Amino acid sequence: MNGLAREMLARSRRGEGFQFFHYLVNLRQVPSAKRISWPRRRQRISGRYAAGGFYPCHQFVGETDFLLGNVEEGITRPDLQATFAACNVYRREECRDCFARLYCGGGCTANAYHATGDVNGVYALGCQLHRKRIECAVMLQVAAATAR
Repeated sequence: MNGLAREMLARSRRGEGFQFFHYLVNLRQVPSAKRISWPRRRQRISGRYAAGGFYPCHQFVGETDFLLGNVEEGITRPDLQATFAACNVYRREECRDCFARLYCGGGCTANAYHATGDVNGVYALGCQLHRKRIECAVMLQVAAATAR
């Protein structure tokens, strides 16, 4: 990622700049805690529908342990719904001192589960990648600001 950021900077200086979605970070406005709060999560939990069933996200579709309910009965696993509602950056010890925590919101719960076997786990490689993206975004924005 460092190589990509350096190449982006070099091309920008030559007037041939391009954008990379993962480096488009608004550093002047830190995301609020609302980004990862329950009301927004609820949309994800009740919004993934597959073959009549509701799942926390598309990565859990077909895994019966994560079936939240179905079209006919609605949510039949409020316990599972509450488990996913509690998965956030404030509940993960590993996130407590991370400078990028409010930009990732604690990471992807499905990735955490598939890597660790626990929805409250932490997908370490995902954390490293996200922190590196934020570092590169900061470097590019500082370079752009000092070039003016």
